Amino acid sequence: MTPFNQGWYLATFAVAMRVHRGHQGTRKEPHWSFLQRCAQTLVRQFPDATRAQVQAVLLHEVLADALIPANQLRGHGIDDDTRRILHAITPPDRTQPFKHVQTVADSEDVDAMRVMLAVNLTGMAEHGGIRYELACQLLSCRLMKDHA
Repeated sequence: MTPFNQGWYLATFAVAMRVHRGHQGTRKEPHWSFLQRCAQTLVRQFPDATRAQVQAVLLHEVLADALIPANQLRGHGIDDDTRRILHAITPPDRTQPFKHVQTVADSEDVDAMRVMLAVNLTGMAEHGGIRYELACQLLSCRLMKDHA
């Protein structure tokens, strides 16, 4: 059963849509559509993706972009496991995104690696670029090596 028709998915997607209202992606479409494609990539790559992983991929930018303060995530129905993943994938310094990908890959946090891989695979498919390709290679290798 896919998560896309589950109540928790629809509620989380509604939060993503609300906080990204008015944001436009590079395809000149609402940014939330990119987030939806990230969730689809996650589930396609990892059919056993957890609820927390799916919620985190939908909300992967909310902390970095300060769209929802960390202390208010629970009020949006976001549980502890999802919040832990969001904190793990949020870079402390947005000027060095690949450095943070390396940190997550070294952390052995499978949840965070899966979410970051889904985001970067989607970004690579839509935008191209070495940044996405390197991130995907690093995360894929780490997931296959340590967590096959």
